[in-house]
Amino acid sequence: MLGLPQSVVSRRIKELESICGARLLYRHGRGVVATPAGQTLLETARPIVAELALAINSIADCSARPSGQVSLALSPMLMSAIGANFLAEMRQCFPDVRVNLVAAYSRYQYEWLMQGRIDIAILNEVGLTSQLVFEPLGATRVVFACRAESEFLQDSTEQAIRFEDVRSIPLVIPTREHGLRRHIDLAATKNNIALNIVYEVDDIQLTKELVAMGKVATLLPRLGLTKEIVTGAFSERRLEAPEIAARFVVATAPSRPITHTMSATIGVLKSQVAGLLI
Repeated sequence: MLGLPQSVVSRRIKELESICGARLLYRHGRGVVATPAGQTLLETARPIVAELALAINSIADCSARPSGQVSLALSPMLMSAIGANFLAEMRQCFPDVRVNLVAAYSRYQYEWLMQGRIDIAILNEVGLTSQLVFEPLGATRVVFACRAESEFLQDSTEQAIRFEDVRSIPLVIPTREHGLRRHIDLAATKNNIALNIVYEVDDIQLTKELVAMGKVATLLPRLGLTKEIVTGAFSERRLEAPEIAARFVVATAPSRPITHTMSATIGVLKSQVAGLLI
């Protein structure tokens, strides 16, 4: 990954172990793991490296053109929807910015923001903490979706489906740790509806594969199903009584100032989601 010969990496590790006076890595038949001393060094060094990257970015901000490194996390759903176009726009508009982009769910994004491992995250607003600095981005409607021409919609020509009419349909939806699931559970509880949940899956690709098999339907933000709906692979119905929407914010850590490069990155994120959120 570093583009260095293994011998160079090994020599530098030995030099570091000599400085620390302890063995940092343990080699075994399946690869390499950190020793307790190595893990301690890693945990101690990580925020220092993050601060160094921030310092470099701050210096780069002295110029008019955004440059340096920026790291951000998107949910797997957003990554699928805008990831490629976001990176392409960043490269076109800000070629001097190095983007580190990772996919993660909100609970991990929050931890990484507070630890200084990422600069920016797009989070579901459910369960947000005041420890973060955030700005509303918009919302995406949750829709009922199933395989095109599925038996679940054979008798329906309407563009919407009532929430109570979903109760008998086998569903695959996110687990209880997922922000969207909290919206769904809240709506079900308020309306005294027991859903027929067959699978609980957080991975959006697996969810879509299960729906494509035709045995289950799903409740997901339309944002994550756009490609399948446009191509005709899936049919959708707008949820009514109640309507459910997933709301998103762009978040940063209060301990890390928003640099010129971060602001430019957030601007591109906003432009990418503008046509997808309401």
